[in-house]
Amino acid sequence: MLRPAGLSVSHMQVARWRNQGWRPVAQKDHPLEAARKSLDDAMPLLRGNPSTTANVFVEKKTAEREALEQLTDKELLNQAVREIATTASGSG
Repeated sequence: MLRPAGLSVSHMQVARWRNQGWRPVAQKDHPLEAARKSLDDAMPLLRGNPSTTANVFVEKKTAEREALEQLTDKELLNQAVREIATTASGSG
C-alpha cells in the first residue's frame, strides 16, 4: 500500500514509525497534484505535440462535448453513423 504511493518501506522504517506514534509522513505534493504533473509530463508524448498539457487536453475535450451538446438528435446520430462507417472502412 505504501510502495505504490511512492514510499519505499523497510521493516526498520515501520518500527521507527511505530515508536514515534505513527506520525504522518510529509509529502511534497498532494496525490492529485502529483498525478496532474505526471500527466503533464506524458501528454506531449501521447499527443505528439510538445505544447500539450493535461489542462489543454481537458479544455479541448470540454469544448468538443459542448459542441456535441448543441447538435440535434438527428445531427448527432448522423455524425455517429459517419464515424462508425469511417472506422469500419479503415479496419477492413
